[in-house]
Amino acid sequence: MLLARLADAFETFHADCRAGVPDVTGFWNAFLRGAGVAEAPTADRAVAQLVDLAVARGGRIVLTCDHLDRALEALGDDAWAVRDVLSSQSEIALVGSSRALPPQVVEYESAFFDFFAVDRLAPLIEPRATEMLLAVARDVDSEVAGAFERHPKHTRAIVRLCGGNPRALVSTVEALIVHGTSIGVFECLDHVCDRLSPSFEMTLEAISPQARLVLSELALHWHPAWAKTIAARLSMPTNKISTYLDRLSRDGIVDKVAMPPGKTIGFQLRDRLCNLWFLLRGNPESRDRVRALTRHALGENDVDLDALRAGIEPGAPRERLAVELRDA
Repeated sequence: MLLARLADAFETFHADCRAGVPDVTGFWNAFLRGAGVAEAPTADRAVAQLVDLAVARGGRIVLTCDHLDRALEALGDDAWAVRDVLSSQSEIALVGSSRALPPQVVEYESAFFDFFAVDRLAPLIEPRATEMLLAVARDVDSEVAGAFERHPKHTRAIVRLCGGNPRALVSTVEALIVHGTSIGVFECLDHVCDRLSPSFEMTLEAISPQARLVLSELALHWHPAWAKTIAARLSMPTNKISTYLDRLSRDGIVDKVAMPPGKTIGFQLRDRLCNLWFLLRGNPESRDRVRALTRHALGENDVDLDALRAGIEPGAPRERLAVELRDA
């Protein structure tokens, strides 16, 4: 979304490196394809063509690269050649996005250590998310905007369950237009997750089948879980599950979280909306857990604590409940 906004502001040459790149020549050719020109036979020639395009357009061009982390991983040691070009060719500026910081950016002696200006994008905090939701609704449909304003409790619940995700917030406005302003919070959330399905499915397609299995089980667990818990549910060795979870953590898909009362480490999906998507696409019991979370977000008194507690480690201390419920 950030790169799309940059493209709205000024002309950019875009490359989507979701599948990585074959080599350094392929890296630069990806931007030539984005510019709509023929690919070059060598890296040097590709860079020369990009520089020529910059000069023709006034002296500088901006290259935008989605999934920059995968491109750098595929380049390996050739990443140094890319750094040399970006350091020496003032006509070329590169803006990249990735789910997590690439190792080549944060590890000492790596090609791009201390090279990029790094900005971390976090979900909107609740007041800003609410402000954005109302602003979009007022721009799109006054009746929808009025529904949000008349039912602040519902609006607050939607914002909390969407986690400050801008794209999801826009989809809630669409949900009220499609289904009517009387739609409930749960139905609205179901619509949002349905609209975001392609994005979530893309996350699954980008990882191995084994990692996908581990991620799915972790999502259906919902609560922060130890590796041994997921290992038991899948009847697999704990060390193998830990390996998959560590890799998912490095890829920015899973977060490591403290598991009180001790100092052990647990895991949960970083995008809690994606986690809700797993539950909504599961069996009726998992959908009921989302209904319980929805009622909790609405502040209703009849919260189904039994549904919220489902999946907590047997014999876990009472203090764990705070961890299990904090998202709601």
